[in-house]
Amino acid sequence: LAEDSKDVPTSAEVIASKPPVDAPRTTLRERQAAYAESTAAINAERGVDPPPGGKSAAKQGSEPAAVEEPLETLLPRLEAGEVNAVDLTFHGELTRLSQAAKSEAIGRLARAGEAIETLKLNSIGLDNSNADALAHLIRGNARLWALQLEGNALTEPGIVTIAAAMDAHPSLTEVSFASQKATISTP
Repeated sequence: LAEDSKDVPTSAEVIASKPPVDAPRTTLRERQAAYAESTAAINAERGVDPPPGGKSAAKQGSEPAAVEEPLETLLPRLEAGEVNAVDLTFHGELTRLSQAAKSEAIGRLARAGEAIETLKLNSIGLDNSNADALAHLIRGNARLWALQLEGNALTEPGIVTIAAAMDAHPSLTEVSFASQKATISTP
């Protein structure tokens, strides 16, 4: 037993191994920059290309870091199987469309993207009139496992329609309706 305790550091050794309290600390921005730099280096080693336009092209704030891709170029890439994760959060083109045109765009996503595994349609102004198109997309894509519909204007009728499509879905395990702009009642 005495021999085993030789490998356990004493309190003084533990205290001496810690940096002094007045040691310089890094800021959040410095840590973020270091993380981005190390991620870029790892991606370069693995031969992974950075997103088109790079991080510098991203908008600041809560908007997504990826460069917004026009639907006319995204849809053919979906059809070709080049894309399985689609993030259309704050997508300017979708946001400006009428509700009927948004439903048509969702229908085009459904037809083009049977291989979509993750889909983010956050904060693009969806409402209950888009629920049938979303339900059709869900039913037609067995590989979809994550769906985000945050920050839209869906209420109970639309959410119920979407939930009915999710009921027997074989792989959909993550769904988020957080922060809807319209009021959702509670019993």
